[in-house]
Parts: sequence; structure tokens; C-alpha cells
Amino acid sequence: MKVDELGVTLTHEHLHMQFDCVLQGPPKGIPSYPPAKEEFQLKNLGILRQYPYSSVYNIKLDDVDSKNIMLDELLRYKAAGGNTIVENTVHGISRNNELLRTLSEQSGINIIAGTGINFISYILNKEHFGLETK
Repeated sequence: MKVDELGVTLTHEHLHMQFDCVLQGPPKGIPSYPPAKEEFQLKNLGILRQYPYSSVYNIKLDDVDSKNIMLDELLRYKAAGGNTIVENTVHGISRNNELLRTLSEQSGINIIAGTGINFISYILNKEHFGLETK
């Protein structure tokens, strides 16, 4: 892709991922943290913003809801003049190149897939990567 074809570009986005490696329970004393699959609502938005990594639903962008929302967001971005997104989901948090291609084709947005390994996931799951630290 030529530089002059990039246009308006967002440089760090996630269109699909499983960020399980950061999941942690809500702090003790939180009386009613939303259930794992509860939709975001005004009544729970504050607590989800305060403790975003305590919600399984919040750290996974790999379900049907997320795919539909991502396409809608890309179409809105395109309508607002956007051209390109750098998608930074890498190995270890479930990069899905097939989905990125589909989203790009359906939206008309250039999607540049990130490369590399998610450091947190690597540290927690070295065996999964077949790598060792020397």
C-alpha cells in the first residue's frame, strides 16, 4: 500500500481479541459487579469503566455481538472520512486475519494487521508459544 492511499488512519485499534491474560476479579467489597454476560447499561457503566478487566464480556471481542458492532463501527468510520486502521491484536490474544479481511472487504476500510507477540500473554503462557527465555 502506498502512503498516499492511507488517508485518515487510526493507529492502535482492536477489532477482534481474547484478552483473558488480564482477567482479574473485582475488588472485594464491590457489592454487585455485573455478571459475566450482562450487557453494558447505564446502571453498570461506571463500575465497568473503573474495573474493565474484571468483566469477561468486556475483555473478549470474539463473539457475534462484537463482530456486528465492529462492522457497524467501521462503516461509521468510513462515512466520517476514515480510510485505514492499524489493528494491533497480535499472537497470544487471538489475532484473526480471516475476520480482518472480511471486515475490510465489507467496510471498504484498509486494515493493517499488527505482528508480534502479546508480552503479557507470553509471560503467562510461555509453553503455548514454544519459546524459552535465554
